[in-house]
Amino acid sequence: MEKWGIFRMSSKQIGMIAENNSDIEVLKILAGKITNRSFSIDSFVGKGCGPIKRKMQGWCNVFIKKGCQSVVVVTDRD
Repeated sequence: MEKWGIFRMSSKQIGMIAENNSDIEVLKILAGKITNRSFSIDSFVGKGCGPIKRKMQGWCNVFIKKGCQSVVVVTDRD
């Protein structure tokens, strides 16, 4: 369970970046099952791995400005 420690922090807002909306929905469900703390989700959808790589730094800066202390990024292997 240690690899899921990111969700056990005191932060109440988590940034999520994924390739599509269904990935974000799955991450929300997983986060809810992993932690017993309340949190909110802010997300960006990259519509592919390439856009995520190009835009990730800017999106992370937006998350920081919004108060997120952690960001989860999910892509597939292509």
